[in-house]
Amino acid sequence: LRAWRRVFDSMDRDRDGFISRADLQKTPEFTLAKAQKLKYYDADKNNLIDFGEFVEALYNVDKEMFLESFEGFDQVDIQLEFDKYAIDDMSPTKKHIPESRVKEMMLDRKFTCVTSLDAKRLFQEMDVNKDGVVDLADFKECVQRR
Repeated sequence: LRAWRRVFDSMDRDRDGFISRADLQKTPEFTLAKAQKLKYYDADKNNLIDFGEFVEALYNVDKEMFLESFEGFDQVDIQLEFDKYAIDDMSPTKKHIPESRVKEMMLDRKFTCVTSLDAKRLFQEMDVNKDGVVDLADFKECVQRR
């Protein structure tokens, strides 16, 4: 949680323990689209995001934007994206994306905060058939199911 706290504190420009719309506007890397999505995670509807809301919200918003980035991709595009992160321990027919490469993917896709726990969580969500690996079938289903 320390990594998340550092990100939260960097966005809490007025240091009041909450992130407001004004705080977000002062954070150049925070897009308008991300700010719009974030408001849906304001559980107590006070127009402020506290730390608890922030961690869950940003992971989900980043994941949603990650999945949206695949809109319009055809099968070849999806295959190429999979191949960027896939390894083949056994043979080319057994290509899969390991958890360590999911973390790399999250960093490449500009997730707000990337920890090992976040990568493990996304890996588990991407492992659609729960067989312990993210193969091409899992990847396709994950990015196309929005």
